[in-house]
Amino acid sequence: MEFHEMLNQLIEKHPVRSAALCSGTGRSRAYISKVRSGGFVPSDYGTVLDLARAIGLDEAETMRLTECYQAAKAPESLQGAWTAFDACFTLRPSVPVPAEGAAALRHGQLIGGREAVLQAVQGLTRNARQLCMFVTPLQDALRDICVCVCAGAGSGAPVRWVTLLDDTEHAADRNTDVFLNVLRTLLVRNTGSRALKGNVDFLLRHTVHPFYILSERALLLLNADGDSAVYLEAPELLRVYAAQFDACEASAAEYVHSYEDVERFLRDIPAFTARCGAADPELYVIKKYPCLVLESLTSDIHQYIADMEHADTIADLYISFLSEVGANIRRMHSIFPEEGLDTYLNSEEFYEITKHFTKPIPTALRRGLLGKLVGLCDDGEVVPYLLRMPGLRDSSLYVENIWSDGRMILMYDFGEHYRIFTVYDPDMAQAVIRYIGSMVKCGILRTKEASVRIIREALQEYQTEVSE
Repeated sequence: MEFHEMLNQLIEKHPVRSAALCSGTGRSRAYISKVRSGGFVPSDYGTVLDLARAIGLDEAETMRLTECYQAAKAPESLQGAWTAFDACFTLRPSVPVPAEGAAALRHGQLIGGREAVLQAVQGLTRNARQLCMFVTPLQDALRDICVCVCAGAGSGAPVRWVTLLDDTEHAADRNTDVFLNVLRTLLVRNTGSRALKGNVDFLLRHTVHPFYILSERALLLLNADGDSAVYLEAPELLRVYAAQFDACEASAAEYVHSYEDVERFLRDIPAFTARCGAADPELYVIKKYPCLVLESLTSDIHQYIADMEHADTIADLYISFLSEVGANIRRMHSIFPEEGLDTYLNSEEFYEITKHFTKPIPTALRRGLLGKLVGLCDDGEVVPYLLRMPGLRDSSLYVENIWSDGRMILMYDFGEHYRIFTVYDPDMAQAVIRYIGSMVKCGILRTKEASVRIIREALQEYQTEVSE
């Protein structure tokens, strides 16, 4: 929906006079009229927030208006990056779609309909010792198939996955959809996907069933819509496809890997960095609260790691990770919601990396670390940006690290469990970084200077309270 359409819809829901909009925004009647008619979109996000307050919008409605504003302000070349940035905040695990029953299949059988295809997938995954997928989840039906494979495979059965990313011009939106569907799929299982690049349209135009799932006893060919499949079980055919998959996997690059074990994640990070990292990249940290852990003392990290098995080992691995990050980046950009600043400074109970990993961090330590951040800002080592969008405190995304060389780490906290992703996608990383720049220009992100001033004022306010 266009920005002016959403604005008018919300005004109809909360009737307000033009005079109130003018006084609430400091804008003329002609300006408000042009915005409402779609003549132009406000150049600064502050005007959008003023409109939201003048209309009397709640947090959810303000977010709906903000999303339309983001879409309007993002350059056409960055629409995919905007979609990824927005969707990552609201990502939720995909629930496997149940398929009733599973009819016996015969070699060469053609299967029609999504329900029947899902039944065949469930039958293929049952009791499989290993599963190989060459599937690009272009849309929901193929994503549901991938989720079915990952959720249905036994805990001891490895799932090897290769997906195809489009390397043609104007492929950003398609690759964004694939990226988000891969994330949603891997929320259900500790495994990963490697990626090849190629002409996806060419493959779809010239192959009726371009994708496949392979077990040691059967093969399922899939069409691009996920509603047609061919079941095959001839041993010689399985060997041909197994060899083809091995070749594809060997030539594919690291793409996305999923973890629900922090120790395993920390042990794998050096290899991930060695494969993907470049010298002196810039690091963008998007988090619910200020990212200050790089300035923590090693004794603090050991003291506040949660009581868990191998806690000291995890603390040492985490310190090594932070040391490597701090030593090999040119500059860190710290992006966090403005509403998270007060929570960080004043909440009675605060966890640096969620309650799964850390004990509550004392208020005095948090404020001291924030003071160090301001000093680093003066030196140019850290660039803070306050995110003015409301409603992100309830997001499941706890932190997203984006390196300019293409590496990404995302951590989700779903309350009872968490999930960590490593991603290597230089095109996506660069697009999101450019989109961050566009958000600064239109005021969704405050400038470095304004952000530092607000942080200093907040620290001064609390220091004044303590002295009184």
